[in-house]
Amino acid sequence: MGAGSNFHFDVPVEASQAGVTADRRAHRRVIGLQPGDGNPRVLVVDDEPNNRGWLKELLTSVGFLVSEAANGEEALKVWQQSWPHLILMDMRLPGMNGRDATRTIRETPKNHRPVIIALSAGATTDEQKSAMQAGVDDFLSKPFREAALWEKIQFHLKLNYVYSGEDTPPGSGPSGSQASVIGPGVLAALPGELLDDLHEAVLDGDKARLNQILERVAAGNAEAAAALSELAEKYEYEALLGLLEGSRKIREGLAKV
Repeated sequence: MGAGSNFHFDVPVEASQAGVTADRRAHRRVIGLQPGDGNPRVLVVDDEPNNRGWLKELLTSVGFLVSEAANGEEALKVWQQSWPHLILMDMRLPGMNGRDATRTIRETPKNHRPVIIALSAGATTDEQKSAMQAGVDDFLSKPFREAALWEKIQFHLKLNYVYSGEDTPPGSGPSGSQASVIGPGVLAALPGELLDDLHEAVLDGDKARLNQILERVAAGNAEAAAALSELAEKYEYEALLGLLEGSRKIREGLAKV
């Protein structure tokens, strides 16, 4: 009699991270880039093909133009060919590691300075510090959540995403007005080998090679070359791919006639 009762409750709570805004969109899937953000070029550097493949598939599904490298030496070559806006650099690479590749990029006197996000599994605090000293802009420890990657990219490239469940804004396609300058039918008249070369250069994000191929296009169709060059100069590669794939379908249809 007169004895009280004690009740205990377990209430699950998560500690919030400083500087992270609670946003419902953080739990929704990123499905695209907002109009005006273009198609940023990304170089994925990782010696593991499955890792590169996953990142490439994820990034291209949203609208990024992705090139790949399996080691530091290859990364430097691809960097000088495609001038990516962002490099996802694995730190532990065979031969030249990611830290040395990053240092070389930072020491090269070029106007173009890519954002470099270091990736590493089980990295110690000293390894992270070493990567930052080499010149990386940020760091992600493997394995990481997709949301964490999207947050880093959004912060450094100042992008705006389209999320699942949101209406896509009118005109969200890449430069529809530019793509309408010429139609796929005009390109379909070009030699098949030339179209294949154009398609490959756009997929690789190889601007230098694309310019060379456009010179060949100009020799036969100056108007088409001028329109394609305008899109290429603005890096509207999605619009270019749409035109090229449309022309391919037209050619395939004519071949069946």
